[in-house]
Amino acid sequence: MSANPTLTDERGIFPGLFVEGLHNPLYPLPAGFTEESWRDAHRELMERANCVIFPSIAAKQLFEGRYAFKQSVVASHVEAVRDVKATLVKFQCRSRYVVGVLGAVGREKGADYLEEIAKLSQLMGLNLEFVLIGYAYRSLSAVEATGPYEVATLPKLIVEKEVDIIFYPALWPETYSYTLSYGLASGLPIVAPNIGAFPERLSGRKNTLLYGMNTHPSDFLRLLLNFVEDLEVERDAVAPVVAVDCVINDFYSKDYFKFFGEVGLPSLNGAVFDKVKYGPTYARPISGNRTVRERVLVVLWRCYMHPFLRPFGNFLPYSWKRAVKRRLSRKPLHAIFDQ
Repeated sequence: MSANPTLTDERGIFPGLFVEGLHNPLYPLPAGFTEESWRDAHRELMERANCVIFPSIAAKQLFEGRYAFKQSVVASHVEAVRDVKATLVKFQCRSRYVVGVLGAVGREKGADYLEEIAKLSQLMGLNLEFVLIGYAYRSLSAVEATGPYEVATLPKLIVEKEVDIIFYPALWPETYSYTLSYGLASGLPIVAPNIGAFPERLSGRKNTLLYGMNTHPSDFLRLLLNFVEDLEVERDAVAPVVAVDCVINDFYSKDYFKFFGEVGLPSLNGAVFDKVKYGPTYARPISGNRTVRERVLVVLWRCYMHPFLRPFGNFLPYSWKRAVKRRLSRKPLHAIFDQ
C-alpha cells in the first residue's frame, strides 16, 4: 500500500480512507520510490501468493482494487491463551471510575487524543481517572502511565489498577489489535472507535460503546458519561451488529495447512495445528538475552519514566528521543522488556 503502515497524516490521524500522497514524516518513502512503485515492488509477492490472509474485513477492504489476488481470505489471528469470548464482568457502581488504556500508544494510537480527553475531564471535575497500562510516545498530562510491562502480566495489571472501562483511543484503522483481545478477555466494558477491526470484532457485544473517530473530546466525554450511566442502571449498551459472514473462523484448523502441499512442503493437518495452538511452547513468549544496546535502552527508558526525571524528558524533542531509540534498537519496547 504505502511505506506509511498507519495510513495517517503528519498529525497521526487517519483521514477515513487510503489517500495517495498522504504525508507522515515518521514514515517516509525510501529514496527513489513513489507509492505506485512501492506497491509494484511488492506486487509479485502479493499476486503470486497462493493465498493472502487478512485478519479483518477492514484490512482486506484497504487492499481491494490495488492487487489481483489468486485467493484471499479473512481469518482472525489464532488466539491460544486469550478467551476473546469471555463472560462479561458485572459492572460495579463506584464514586469514581478508572478508564484504562492498554499498550504502547503513539500518535496514531491516540496518545494526544487521550491526553486532551483526560485534561478536559480533570478540568470539568468529572469522576473519571485515566490510566495507561503501558507507555506513550511522550509523557501525557492527566494520565497515569505504568510504563512497559511483560505481556503475560497484563491481565493482572488490569485487575491491580482496578480498571472499570477499557478505552481504545486509536486514530488509525487497526487491522486486528491484540490489546483488544486482552480487553475482550477481561470481560470489562469497552469503548472504541468505529474504524478498522473494532466494529467487526466488537459486533453485537454488550457493555460496549463505539464512537465516531473524529469525535471532539467534549462530545466524547458526554458519550462516555451516558455510557457509564447505562452501565450503572444495567440499561442495554450494545455495539452495532456488523455482517461478518465472510470471516472463516476455522480457517487455520481446516484449510491453512493445505497450502503447504501446494508449494511442495509436507502436508499437515488439524492435529498438528492443535499442538501448535495449544502446546506449551506456543503459549509462552519467546525469551532471550538483551543485547548491550537493549540494556542501555531499558536503563534510559526507566530514567525517562521516573517521576522526578520525567519533566526534564519533556524538554527533549520527540525526533531526538525517537532517533536515540532507533539507534539502540528497532524492536518495540514491549518486546525488549519481555526478553
